[in-house]
Amino acid sequence: ILLRKGKGNEARPLIEQSLQQDPSQPKAWLNLSAIFFNAGDFAKALEAIDRAIELAPPSAEVLNNKGVIMGALGNHESALTCLEKAIALK
Repeated sequence: ILLRKGKGNEARPLIEQSLQQDPSQPKAWLNLSAIFFNAGDFAKALEAIDRAIELAPPSAEVLNNKGVIMGALGNHESALTCLEKAIALK
């Protein structure tokens, strides 16, 4: 809820604490990725979303988000590949 309200700074410690207790939560990694992305830390956003993908089959939303992150990092070829995969899943 905090993340949806634009309060990533408040949500981040709660998500990190949750992941310390149980690091096998793909949705928590996805949320952490969004927090890092919104803070401009694209490398950490990529690490977090990759962890989410390791834990569960990626959805169109996850692949779309990864494509956006890859684009922000300047890796446009990988971004396009992720976005095409996301479209194929819809």
